[in-house]
Amino acid sequence: MSHSPLATISVPANGNNYTYGRPNGGITKITVHHMAGVLSAERCGQIFQNPNRHGSSHYGIGLDGEIATYVEEENTAWTDSNWDSNIHSVTIENSNCDTGGDWPVSDATFDSLVKLVADIAKRNGLGTLVAGKNLTWHSMYAATSCPGNYLRDRMNEIAEKANAINSQAPQPTPTPTPTPSTGFNVGDAVTLKNWVDYNGTPLRQTRDFYYISQINGDRAVLCADSVDGAVYCAANTNNLAKVGDAPAPAPAPKAFEIGDRVLPINWVDFTGTPLRQTRDYYFISQLAGNRAVLRADDANDGPIYAAVNTDNLRLV
Repeated sequence: MSHSPLATISVPANGNNYTYGRPNGGITKITVHHMAGVLSAERCGQIFQNPNRHGSSHYGIGLDGEIATYVEEENTAWTDSNWDSNIHSVTIENSNCDTGGDWPVSDATFDSLVKLVADIAKRNGLGTLVAGKNLTWHSMYAATSCPGNYLRDRMNEIAEKANAINSQAPQPTPTPTPTPSTGFNVGDAVTLKNWVDYNGTPLRQTRDFYYISQINGDRAVLCADSVDGAVYCAANTNNLAKVGDAPAPAPAPKAFEIGDRVLPINWVDFTGTPLRQTRDYYFISQLAGNRAVLRADDANDGPIYAAVNTDNLRLV
């Protein structure tokens, strides 16, 4: 797991509200939001536990300055209303201390925001923060007033104060305690004992085994087809069982053809917009590079369901 040590509580978002991993992306910036209400960090997180919310954030800061984590930084939170921004951002929701107007925040919330921004930037190697570059805000990517004039007018101040924190002389780094071995290694072929993810959300089995692509403590990221394949889920290593020796190298996935029956691995379309499953399978009616158009039946003039990246499809 990767999140700030400044977070004192964890309120995990429902797995329907974010994407495992950062597809074709990496962390290059921090994006600031406001909650458009007076909330605690815990209450904001509870909103993202609704499986039908279709939104989330990596962090939230309450009215009293308490920091909560909702989505681990290595995963893609759905916060910025813009897929390209989401895959590159660590996002922070901030409680307001009053509603309407400039949407102000309390001093405690603002102070925690500065410290959290500094910590995220330091751990992810973002370098010197510059407002509008690697320190951004929601209305840069969507037609919204978020995060309100109060925070937007203080973005340069946030960058300067966070940079000042990170420019202080580093303290001696304590020797880390060795992490106990889980008995699993990257590349192992595994299956789940119980079909739930790391947070306990029920899963649907899509194949006989998966590959471990990352291990962090008791958290393993599982992929389909190979260690570089599409992310299936994050799972607790205590819930894993090895499946013999993984073939090396992993066989290349079958090329898709028009007429194939398929399902998305992650329920998002080609641009990253969340999808709702409406049937047990769909038919590929068009292929153009890695873009496949899915229809609800095998007729070429049938209703179109969505366009999906072929890396995010599996045969049924």
